Amino acid sequence: MTPLSLFILAVIFGEGSGFTDLSGEMSELLERLVNNYDANLRPNFGGEPVVVSVSMHVDSIGPISEVNMNFRLDISFRQIWRDARLRFDDKYNNTFTLSHGFLRRIWTPDTYFPDSLSADKQDVMTPNVLIRLYPDGTILYSARVTIFAKCPMKLQYFPMDMQVCKLLVECYGYTTKDLILQWDEAQSGSTENAVQVPHHLQVPQFSLVDTVIDSYTLQFSTGNFSDLEVNFLFKRDLMYFILQRLVNLQSFNYDSSRTNHLVVLRMIGFEQKEALLAFVEEKLLKKHQKKT
Repeated sequence: MTPLSLFILAVIFGEGSGFTDLSGEMSELLERLVNNYDANLRPNFGGEPVVVSVSMHVDSIGPISEVNMNFRLDISFRQIWRDARLRFDDKYNNTFTLSHGFLRRIWTPDTYFPDSLSADKQDVMTPNVLIRLYPDGTILYSARVTIFAKCPMKLQYFPMDMQVCKLLVECYGYTTKDLILQWDEAQSGSTENAVQVPHHLQVPQFSLVDTVIDSYTLQFSTGNFSDLEVNFLFKRDLMYFILQRLVNLQSFNYDSSRTNHLVVLRMIGFEQKEALLAFVEEKLLKKHQKKT
């Protein structure tokens, strides 16, 4: 074997053993952290309540159903808290990104969505969960969740109505003596970005006008509980409603309908009325041909 081959083998196996040693040391560290850890007890048990900071990124909204009075949300739901039992030496300047299996070995908040009809974590290919552990014991727990939530509506102004659909986040068992929920301020030093909605987000039949968050304490016979609230303000897309009515007409005179539709579109001032008119004409023509 040539000296060059020996050198290459030495570099490869030397680096490999170094990585193996580091990986083994990190595995031992994690095992030590949870070895005598009781996941049944919250952080600071017997002391100050643990503070859980909540934020979410809205991936999609819809459909919104007037018939069922509900709406669908796909969100990345994030929770951050500190557990001093999981502190470790920062000599490697490492932040652990861990698999979802680590959740079974540590305490996690009992947050839930009280107004939800159903809520499921997404697990396509593998559970869509992110766990990060920082040296000071801070934990970031993020999961992608699909939620169907109640949305009572007032339809007296339909189809020129605005609706407010809310999502509530609460603790099920821990009172404010043990756990406090708050909107996360880490993004900008304020809670204004705790709920992030992409500018390009489209909602079928509606426009998202505003997103307003709130927090308060609820009083029950079993104690006081933290509550977080996010309100989604929707405005119905009137043009969508008109378009649906135009193309669903069952009886019409084709020539007069075309004229009437153009007048309606010009009165509304729809920016893409020509393209929309072409679409309507195509639908009307097909119905006309079927009748003849």
